Amino acid sequence: MANEESLSITTPAEIERTPQGLVRRWLAELNIAHRDEKEWREEGKRLWEMYEGGKAKAHSFNILWANTELLLPAVYNSTPEPDVRRRFRDADPVGKGVSEVLERALSAQVDSYDFNDEAEAFVLDMLLVGRGVPRVKYVPQFAPQQMGEPAPGEDAQPEKLSGETVECESVQWDDFRRGPGKRWSEVPWVAFRHDFTQEMAEQQFGPEVALALTYSEGKDSDKISDDKQTRELFKTTEVWEIWDKDQRRVLFIAPCYDKAPALEVPDPLKLREFFCCPRPAYAIKNTRTLVPVPIYRLYAEQAKELDKVSARINKIVDAMKVRGAYSANLSEIGSMLTAAENEMIPVANISEIASVGGLDKAIWTMPIERLRQVLDGLYQARDQIKATIYELTGISDIVRGSTDAQETASAQKIKAQWGSMRLQRLQREAQRAIRDVLRLKAEVIAERFSPETLEATTNLDFPTQAEKQQVQMQVQSALQQAQMTGQPPPPMPPEMQATRHPLYC
Repeated sequence: MANEESLSITTPAEIERTPQGLVRRWLAELNIAHRDEKEWREEGKRLWEMYEGGKAKAHSFNILWANTELLLPAVYNSTPEPDVRRRFRDADPVGKGVSEVLERALSAQVDSYDFNDEAEAFVLDMLLVGRGVPRVKYVPQFAPQQMGEPAPGEDAQPEKLSGETVECESVQWDDFRRGPGKRWSEVPWVAFRHDFTQEMAEQQFGPEVALALTYSEGKDSDKISDDKQTRELFKTTEVWEIWDKDQRRVLFIAPCYDKAPALEVPDPLKLREFFCCPRPAYAIKNTRTLVPVPIYRLYAEQAKELDKVSARINKIVDAMKVRGAYSANLSEIGSMLTAAENEMIPVANISEIASVGGLDKAIWTMPIERLRQVLDGLYQARDQIKATIYELTGISDIVRGSTDAQETASAQKIKAQWGSMRLQRLQREAQRAIRDVLRLKAEVIAERFSPETLEATTNLDFPTQAEKQQVQMQVQSALQQAQMTGQPPPPMPPEMQATRHPLYC
């Protein structure tokens, strides 16, 4: 019967007929998305280990860290300044006023938290593993109503909205999943992974669901404390936050809880494109797939060759030591090699030293001239490999701050021009992602922020509802009087002209 039922299911809607089926459907979607990017995810872990130097080979040259640290400030180096303006510069005071309100609100929201840290985090992911994902979060703050203590048996007083913020957050590169599609416009859903403690789960899902979830200790829980009760506080459970674009809903699915979604919220932000994140920032553009391609993959073979040459250089440098031998009968020579400055050593067998042709003939040193020649060749080979890598990545010597004194100013100008052109695509991609984040924040502000929050954020005086009605009545009275007398309406005073301002609409 189970096989017959599974064969009859042809659409996601049929799977979602029960809460258990809804969970089963989305766990299957997550597994498919995980397999689709499994190889890239494993590669990303190796790249992060190389970047951090945790598993670096002996005598290796960490070109990945050097290139990434050079590209990061070149791609993103300053906090963006919101600029909201009308598309067409028509005589539209309402549009102009709305633009001013949104620009002020965005500027205040960017300064209310460490925007730079979040922007640098997703740009670093883009440069290192090939994809950076920012998202926006609407965070309301509530305070209890000041209406006295509730009587026994009565419910607590309702909470009052005390503040609102909308923040940008960088999603960790391996905590993001997406639905199938070759282009971002085709993606039907995105998901974000969270690790919830029991206290966090109670606040988000309620005590009934929180108690039904299974919590486990993390990998490093033993390092926190030897006390088991202390480690219990840090137990977490995996929860996926899924934004379903087709149904315009947000689901919280916990793999350990298959009875129903932990929470389901219909279209929480009312965004035009629904998703709370813009199109991710990709280091390498690919129109065939949305699986990222790390920049390091393009010069991985050259980087391995660079490590080999660097290892040989270090081994030869270790071998280039001053070593030699002398006759055992001339024990004074050993004292001479370790003597201090201006110290004279008495020699008993001076005649024997003279018989061999002098002191320089009595000491035999290890020849290192051939090692030096090999070392010079290795240094040249390493420079050539680095030049090849810089050519592949587009990092010219001008960008690195390295110039040749013999080059003309025109040659350096051409290098700077072409070097910057290679970086412009990465810069535009980061700028596009940040611009889209600001657009999403503007949508959230327009949809969710209350007039009180906008007034406090923008430092503008918003009229009350009574003031709006009073001005509108004055305008209507003036228009009716003009119609009765047949005369054109008199010019409105400034306080009545305020009705054209968006704050009076």
